[in-house]
Amino acid sequence: MKRSEELLGLSVISIEDGKEIGRVSDFVINSAKGMVEFLIIDNGYRYMGIKILPFKMVEGVGEYAVTILSSTSITDLSDEPEVNGLLEKNVRVKGTKVLTRKGKLIGSVSEFLIDDGGEGKISGCEVAPTNNTGQSGIIPADQIVTFGKDVVVVHEDAMPTPPSSPDTPDPPDPPDPPDTPVPPNTPDSSGTPDTSSRPSSPGSKTSPTTKSVPSTPTASDLPSVTPAKTNIPSASSGSPEQQEAEEQPETVSQEEDKTTESADKQEPSQAAKLFEERQRKYLLGRKAGKSIETESGEVVAEEGDIITNELLDKAKAAGKFTELSMNTRA
Repeated sequence: MKRSEELLGLSVISIEDGKEIGRVSDFVINSAKGMVEFLIIDNGYRYMGIKILPFKMVEGVGEYAVTILSSTSITDLSDEPEVNGLLEKNVRVKGTKVLTRKGKLIGSVSEFLIDDGGEGKISGCEVAPTNNTGQSGIIPADQIVTFGKDVVVVHEDAMPTPPSSPDTPDPPDPPDPPDTPVPPNTPDSSGTPDTSSRPSSPGSKTSPTTKSVPSTPTASDLPSVTPAKTNIPSASSGSPEQQEAEEQPETVSQEEDKTTESADKQEPSQAAKLFEERQRKYLLGRKAGKSIETESGEVVAEEGDIITNELLDKAKAAGKFTELSMNTRA
């Protein structure tokens, strides 16, 4: 399972040819199936047309690259007629509001998760609360009713579940208290066990110079022994220096995680920016191949209009940049 941002900017490698075909620049989402059906590939030759890769042709998704069997898996946009319809719907998922069936606002989608082991199914959406008043977390795909252009609709009882945190090691068990030995019969001041209280049998004779052999003490003869208190160190206790030493690796790990996450986010952003710059250079000076309108009927570009930076900015603001780029002529 991959976050969508982890795929953007990845190299596409052909296993058969052993070479890089391009990089993932965008997604084509099938809202009816709830899946990423195609990947848009930037091969550096945008003027030759948009290249797409059906997700079902993906062999694997790693942290470095997306692998495919052959470069023939990547086709032109014109070879997949259904893609135009999906692009016109312009379903982005990321950034859309999340509402229940009865209209309760839960938040907005900050990220979505892709099942990279299947055919690109969206397995869940990360939801950020609106105005920090709700609960953030992940809503699984089985709780999602509709993926729309502006809104993701979920079941009424759907609630974001906090993502599982990485496993942390359990604190070490406290050491067992040391065994307290039971002392033998307490000797007298001369170092010899006291046997003076032992009665002698009638008629027995005892040498005046020889002491009787002491009898084996019974449990009742032994003095009571109170075990000494043993301070068992708590797993969470310790001197300030020890606590600081234990907390230091976690702090360093968190800083490294933030640095890695920042780098991961920055790379797709730079790749998308470079992709748009190349696309703009190709489109400037061309003409619109058809009239482009918003869903409300506002005209973004008339057929035959010369494409300028102002027109591209207008199309981008209206969410019609992709549609305009696919309908141009010289």
